[in-house]
Amino acid sequence: MIYLDGFSGYGGFHLGLERAGFTFDKVYYSEINKYAIANYSYNFPNSIYAGSIDTICTNEEIKNIDFFTFGWPCQDNSIAGKRKGQTGGTRSGLLYEAVKILNKFKPRNFIAENVLGLLSVNEGIDIVESIRVLAYLNESCPQYDIEMQLLNTRWVLPQNRERLYFVGHLRGSGSRQIFPIDENSSRTIKGTTDTAIVRCLTAGGHSGGMHSGMTLLRWQKKDVGVVESEFSPALRASGGTDIRKKPMVRIGTYRTYKESNGLREMKDNICPALSSRPREDGSGQPIIQEGDIIRRLTPLEWERFQGLPDNWTEYGLFDGEIKSISDTRRYSLCGNGVSVPIVEMIGKKLYREPLI
Repeated sequence: MIYLDGFSGYGGFHLGLERAGFTFDKVYYSEINKYAIANYSYNFPNSIYAGSIDTICTNEEIKNIDFFTFGWPCQDNSIAGKRKGQTGGTRSGLLYEAVKILNKFKPRNFIAENVLGLLSVNEGIDIVESIRVLAYLNESCPQYDIEMQLLNTRWVLPQNRERLYFVGHLRGSGSRQIFPIDENSSRTIKGTTDTAIVRCLTAGGHSGGMHSGMTLLRWQKKDVGVVESEFSPALRASGGTDIRKKPMVRIGTYRTYKESNGLREMKDNICPALSSRPREDGSGQPIIQEGDIIRRLTPLEWERFQGLPDNWTEYGLFDGEIKSISDTRRYSLCGNGVSVPIVEMIGKKLYREPLI
């Protein structure tokens, strides 16, 4: 199967589909951000860089595409953006470049993603136009059957990240129906949110250990038993299997301090959606507060809130040389990415043999 990962970012679609059971004979990926390109090529060394999305249809190397995924830019659709919509010249208008790819290669299936704000931008005109153009590809009759659903990362991880997902089935392909997917599809049990948070922040016995952004955090005594100190020791990269020796984190509902202007509150044990444009001063980022201590999440914790393997965004391949990626760039990669377990949920319902 030949796969094209459009607007690929850190490869969340690719990773989620692999976890769902898909195997690919050849993988092309399209991206313009040099840090995302470097990170993707590091994590998927056998993949082929195909250039920017507007060059795919003229790339003579690409003869066929069987499966296409893309999360087209959301800046102009997002409630946090300028709400210009998908007009000509906007970043979100790159949807039409993806449509050109669909029209040329007619992959059997595609999965697309965008923000919740797409439902309301331009008084709802753009969501209707998105579905129309994805189905018809500017032809006189529909080429694809389109399914759409709003899915939330909090079903599988403690991050409140609502995103619209579209699944397209080439007409006559006999593909199976994917939606609706509900919270039970994630096999999560209600009331286990605290456990999920601990897993995200302290999985593997550390929470971004030896990271300059870390501070001491208060122990959650009910989880770890009797302790002699009110605060945890410095977080370590390893510490054996005894849970009583491993720091645990409790997240509550926190106020935003004036000196922490722009930092966002954690509510009901859920992290707000990770920002796609975090700033070096930490503004726009979720915070953790215990007593008088406030800190922002580390890049490793952002990775866990997106369902990525630890340190997935730490390195990139730049002109053949492996280099570290700065924290600011790692935050941006995570904030722009899709949540891997959500893609896996969709992929498992779509997966079957043979696909082509």
